[in-house]
Amino acid sequence: MRYMLDELRRRGVVNKEIVCTLVGGANVIRNIDPRWSVADRNVAMATKILKREGIRVSYCDTGGTRGRVIEHLCDRNRTKVRYHEGPG
Repeated sequence: MRYMLDELRRRGVVNKEIVCTLVGGANVIRNIDPRWSVADRNVAMATKILKREGIRVSYCDTGGTRGRVIEHLCDRNRTKVRYHEGPG
């Protein structure tokens, strides 16, 4: 995330002009102790950085137990999220 923000700043973009979508962080490994959840820590860190940088989150879909497939349509500035069904 740091490199992307640095590049945007280099191009003259200020943080208040940036709007992001935050998606992911599913706990797809069953029966894992929540204290060891990398997914939860990743979402927490991303949220902390975005807040610190003053970047607005326009859409947030995080957590849960099912993985996601994410498709961003740049020409329309839309993000599609589809969920994996996972093992039966």
